[in-house]
Amino acid sequence: MKNQQQEETVQLYGIIKDSTITILIDEKLLNVICSSSENRQVVIVDLVDLLVDEFNFMNVNILISRNGNVLQMKSFLQFMSCLFDVKLHGDLSQLAIEGEVLDPYDWIGLSCEL
Repeated sequence: MKNQQQEETVQLYGIIKDSTITILIDEKLLNVICSSSENRQVVIVDLVDLLVDEFNFMNVNILISRNGNVLQMKSFLQFMSCLFDVKLHGDLSQLAIEGEVLDPYDWIGLSCEL
């Protein structure tokens, strides 16, 4: 019996502003990253390597949707804090995209030094 892996397509949104990139992680992407397969977490590490090596970004802002699974969110935050110096953004207006107001009940803002 063959073990078939199920592929899932998700989109990653990133906005570049003033030499900083802001990455949006919605509940679907969070679910994929935090799935049982550890290979999927490697995608985050590879993405960060690409941002640093190819584009010379040293700071990344991450907006995480609060609409997902709380345990997955906690797991993701722990994973990120193991990789980077992560700071919680209390004022989401600094991460606002094109003047959009971000509700702190809908989003968590992180600032990561790579």
